[in-house]
Amino acid sequence: MSFLAEPTLKKPAPPPNEDVVVDVVELMLTEEEKRLFDLMRDVVRKNKLGTTLRVAGGWVRDKILNFKMEDSKAVDIDIALDNMLGCDFAILVNRWLEENGEEHHDFGVMHKNSEKSKHLETARVKVLGLSIDLVNLRTETYTEDSRIPTAQIGTPLEDALRRDLTINSLFYNINTGKIEDFTRVGYLHLQKRIIKTPLPPLTTLLDDPLRVLRAMRFANRFNFNVDEELYTAFCDPQVHQALDEKVSRERIGQEVDLMISSDRPLQAIGLMCEVGIFHIVFRLPDTLLELPPFDLRNACLGCLINLDSLIHHHFDGRQHTAAELRLARYAAITAPLRNVRYECGRRHRPTPVTRHVLQNELRMNSKTVDSVYAVHEASIEFQFLMHLGLNNIDRLRVADILRKVGPLWKLGMMTALITEMYPAKASRTYAEALDTIPDEFERPERMIVANYKLLQNTIDSLKLEGVWDMKPYIKGEEIMQLLPKIPRGPRIGDVSDGLVQWQIQNPEKSVSEARCWLVETFAQYT
Repeated sequence: MSFLAEPTLKKPAPPPNEDVVVDVVELMLTEEEKRLFDLMRDVVRKNKLGTTLRVAGGWVRDKILNFKMEDSKAVDIDIALDNMLGCDFAILVNRWLEENGEEHHDFGVMHKNSEKSKHLETARVKVLGLSIDLVNLRTETYTEDSRIPTAQIGTPLEDALRRDLTINSLFYNINTGKIEDFTRVGYLHLQKRIIKTPLPPLTTLLDDPLRVLRAMRFANRFNFNVDEELYTAFCDPQVHQALDEKVSRERIGQEVDLMISSDRPLQAIGLMCEVGIFHIVFRLPDTLLELPPFDLRNACLGCLINLDSLIHHHFDGRQHTAAELRLARYAAITAPLRNVRYECGRRHRPTPVTRHVLQNELRMNSKTVDSVYAVHEASIEFQFLMHLGLNNIDRLRVADILRKVGPLWKLGMMTALITEMYPAKASRTYAEALDTIPDEFERPERMIVANYKLLQNTIDSLKLEGVWDMKPYIKGEEIMQLLPKIPRGPRIGDVSDGLVQWQIQNPEKSVSEARCWLVETFAQYT
């Protein structure tokens, strides 16, 4: 295993007179950002505050990397103050806006959980259409039983060192228009594509174990290499236990969703499997009715790798929306569990394990969980169709599958395909950046792909697109007029369902022909 790494910063305080300015970088600001920073500097000058304003964190990192933001106005800008409270500065900003005829808004104050940190509240205000968080420079201390720190006012260096990663520790000094790197390695690590903590990684991760997932997510997002010492800390059993006990399932779910929703989540999920935390993140219930695959984590990762290969080599990923790709990835990573159930609730009702993992462990909303479950159910049906043979495909049966899964039916077919393939494995450590898309499949897998393409073409030829929205030509009230002796209640619904099936089998028939069919088929009710 090879790594790109820099020695961990052991001493928190470099000489105060050493230059921290990164002169080689000039940020490309939007017009809105230029106006905002001019306003901020004017507030400081007008009120003779002597305040140094610094933009902190991800905004600086993304600007240096020239990372494209789809909507610059949707990005929060964190501005750190060195000598006054955020709420006090927000009052002065709103006063400036009012005096200059600009739109201004009431600001909100976000309270810290710790009683000892109330003097470090964050003020959130909208200025010139941009969302701004006004905070104090701070230093933090942690207790063993919580990942919520106690914060105190700190120096720029202390604020930089408390950050999760060196690439997130850079400042943009609004007063001077310069980048500041108080760790002395943040900009270097951006250049060398390294994910590393400002302080010793084991301590950093034990203080806040969520940083494990954040570090993996940033490595994945930017395709960076993980520092060797940080990777070792990822593997530490103490860190695993802390992640399991100190971090809420909501926060874990949020990080996973950011990974899955990224362009390519393989490095992050691969790291989870590689360092041994997959079972903590995708936690199974205790009351399993069936055993999951023996090597579950690699089976799940293998399905995700196969999905990525399919999208790049065999199916045009551009035909799917970002929301559909997100669902496809959740369906892929949980596909090895689609036939596994557990006892749920007091009645011990058999329930799909996928529902538990997504809803209870990752805290996903019911709509997403239902969609993934529908994709899984469709994938099982499609596998059955494939094994029946293309010559035995029945239009009505295909329509029934499509009506259940709706417009996600192609995701169901893709999920069926990846579960029939041998789970792909990584050729090297996921601590290293992934420079290429997954390799092309071996011959047996290519044959499976070809067969499923034939299945998709066969289904396409049936012209059933939109069948999930099909309504019966004749509504309930007219059915009762045509069939006056039909019993009220469920029987009318059965007749409506039969009518829809007739429409599916006879797409060229008209409404008047449907009325005739209805009267002839259910003559006993006329």
